[in-house]
Amino acid sequence: KQAFFNHISTNNKLGDLLDGLTYIVKDNLYLWGGASLKGSSTIKLDADPTYNYFLICGAPSYGAASQDCTGTLRDFTIDMSPPSVQEIGLYLGSLDGLEVSNVKVKTRGKCSNKGIGGVNNNAFMTGQSRDNLIIDSCSILKGSVGDGECIGVESSNNLRITNNSIRDGLAYDDLGVHKCTRVIIANNYMKSFDGRIYVSDSDIVEVHHNTIDYSSTSQGMGIYV
Repeated sequence: KQAFFNHISTNNKLGDLLDGLTYIVKDNLYLWGGASLKGSSTIKLDADPTYNYFLICGAPSYGAASQDCTGTLRDFTIDMSPPSVQEIGLYLGSLDGLEVSNVKVKTRGKCSNKGIGGVNNNAFMTGQSRDNLIIDSCSILKGSVGDGECIGVESSNNLRITNNSIRDGLAYDDLGVHKCTRVIIANNYMKSFDGRIYVSDSDIVEVHHNTIDYSSTSQGMGIYV
């Protein structure tokens, strides 16, 4: 599977996943450059990977110089089914103009940090940016557990998180944005135990037309800015 990712990344190509198939993966996958990935299929992690982030965007390998991911991820499912709990299902590292659209992450309680997440980590980001990011019409099923986020992004300029669905959210912050500028969070639906939309240390942020449906008897905080 990584050989296929290497091919589309080094040649800035579109990788078509065959509709209806499940691709079984045993280790981390890396995507970078102008590569795009689409197809109504499932990428299933069923073993413990070398590192705790599964599908990594913006670097060719652990510890290598990062390379902005600039393509599109669309229409596929990430199934987190390893034996042990990992940190992040879809890691958004170094990127500029990446669009993540209609991607479903089945975390199955196996993501302690984020289902879809962009956090700063020197192992995968070496001075590049996380700018002009779109996360639209994605789904998180049984979200991150404990002190994590189902969808969470930090240090991004021009960030749009819209039309996403979080089901059975178990994180304290089901949707989090930190240290970002020019942000739109709109038309998202969250079915959560007691999570919230959390915005911290960010500028020029719009939060509107979001729905939080709490499943606990003592409701959560809603929106915390």
